[in-house]
Amino acid sequence: RNGQTQSVRDWVMLSLSNFTQRTPVAMAIWSLTCFFISASTNKWLRALLSHVINRMGKLEPVDRKYFILAAKDFYNTQVIDEASRRAFTATFQAVSTTDAAYALLA
Repeated sequence: RNGQTQSVRDWVMLSLSNFTQRTPVAMAIWSLTCFFISASTNKWLRALLSHVINRMGKLEPVDRKYFILAAKDFYNTQVIDEASRRAFTATFQAVSTTDAAYALLA
């Protein structure tokens, strides 16, 4: 399980910039939210996945909250080394003017 978790974490980190550049931004944030929830080890957060999937393409305040919650969970529980933390933050800094939700992670 640990090796699988590391592989998922690595794949998420490698794919972050591709997902942040997806358009429209509502689809990017939705994709990233699903992505982070799927990678989460938090059973409560994972329980939100089917609800979030059904909100595809929406970008209401609640969708931004889900995104921030899922992204912070990923960052706090799975991005453990300093280089990865810098890369995670830099990815969102690069797109921070695209949406306020990105700026909150920068």
